Amino acid sequence: MSEDRGDAPSEAGPEQELLLLHVSDVPFGVAVRSLCEVIDLVEITRLEGGEVGLAEGIINYRGTVIPVVDARRALGFKPAHRGLRGNIVITDVAGQRTGLVVDDVANVRRIPDAAIEPPGTRVPLRNFVSAIAKLEDGLLLILDLDRVLAQDVAPPRLPLAPDEPDGDPARREHVRRILHQRAVELSRPVEKAGSRAGDLVTFVRFALGDSPYAIRAEHTREIVTLPPVTPIPCTAPYVLGAVNIRGALRPVVRRGRFLHVQEAAEPAAADVRIVVAEASGVVVGLRVDSVLGICEVRAADIQPPLATNEEHIGGFLEGEFDWDATAVCAVSAPALIGVLEGG
Repeated sequence: MSEDRGDAPSEAGPEQELLLLHVSDVPFGVAVRSLCEVIDLVEITRLEGGEVGLAEGIINYRGTVIPVVDARRALGFKPAHRGLRGNIVITDVAGQRTGLVVDDVANVRRIPDAAIEPPGTRVPLRNFVSAIAKLEDGLLLILDLDRVLAQDVAPPRLPLAPDEPDGDPARREHVRRILHQRAVELSRPVEKAGSRAGDLVTFVRFALGDSPYAIRAEHTREIVTLPPVTPIPCTAPYVLGAVNIRGALRPVVRRGRFLHVQEAAEPAAADVRIVVAEASGVVVGLRVDSVLGICEVRAADIQPPLATNEEHIGGFLEGEFDWDATAVCAVSAPALIGVLEGG
């Protein structure tokens, strides 16, 4: 499978790595370099008075209290009831961390600079949009987080979205308990005793069965929903087939097989994703059960794989790290692609 070298980044020109998200059904992009992590919606401690700028409330983010901004309010959209739907994007702008509540996070995509242009003078939300990306399936507004989050004076106060108008009280209480438990788990510091600030590595976390894995963001070209897969005859058992991603055929590694992960029950189709990885100019897809988010880890906190892992799958792992009190195996994209190249 070594023939697929047609769009190596060195030939495609400069690119921008963006997180694609939605606010009020409008697609936006945010530079990955300005992000720390993407988490599920958690309980937010609301501010009743004396608010500063756009802050709707605060959360305990891994031992540090940070403000939270609702992207709908910041951009002037109508509020909406969220329940358990939504994500909080943890941003880092000029050393200041802020949580940005969005309706959902779609994927990570690398977009060539040639497909990005400055916004015109009459583009909606121009004050908060730094550029517009032209994609095959439409346009993407790229947010300038510095402008969005640095508003000193909040816009006219929009009414908070009510609870579900005809919702079951028991259901509402169930949602509140889940959000509260998520907030408790988020409040636990990740930093290890004795750890010092150093080089940070950004990972994209994903699930295979019940186990969490991760791959370096620098090797992640994009994340897409599962397209139709064409079987490839006479290939290794861990190759699922090939998929067409933006006009190029990509080999796809079968869920869990290359790591000898026990094949669990088939995940919900809506959660399945293809993580498109690249190393040495070769691009492949990894079918995963779900994408868990983005995180930053100190390089010093990435430990060698356990000996039990090395016996079976150590050749595919660069190490492991703790996240949310859980061991996460870091997959080596070069090693994975090297095996495919050899097969």
